[in-house]
Amino acid sequence: MNILIYTNFNGRSICIESTVLYFKKNENIKLLTTVERGEIHNILEQKEVSCYAAPKSSHFKQVIFLYRFIKKHKIDVVHAHLQLPSFYASLLHKFYRFRLFTVRHNSDVIYIDGSKKEIYIERIINRLSPQIIAISDVVKEQLTKNEKVFAKK
Repeated sequence: MNILIYTNFNGRSICIESTVLYFKKNENIKLLTTVERGEIHNILEQKEVSCYAAPKSSHFKQVIFLYRFIKKHKIDVVHAHLQLPSFYASLLHKFYRFRLFTVRHNSDVIYIDGSKKEIYIERIINRLSPQIIAISDVVKEQLTKNEKVFAKK
């Protein structure tokens, strides 16, 4: 199975690194970031993981790049981390079928510090994503009680 870890973070991340290395044991795994190459690319390439960075572009072009990447690399599962990659993958999933897991890392921070645009993007992700992974009980509670996402999602 070909799995894509998709994120907009290029620094050192124990969460991303451990997820990639866990899946690498049994699956063909790739990392794609929506930002330029960084420390995480270097670290994972030393561990023989194929790493890529999408060129900086508009939101629409990011979705097109993701579509082409998935087709070219025959990706079966997209594991999207953080807001923009989850947004792009959720939009694409509406028109092109692949298994999608979006990972929600924050609870109420967008309601405290975020803009209305960020809140709207989260609503779109919540509606379009077939499966959402909440990284903690606090995040799960935010999703199910405050944002009315079905617990089975």
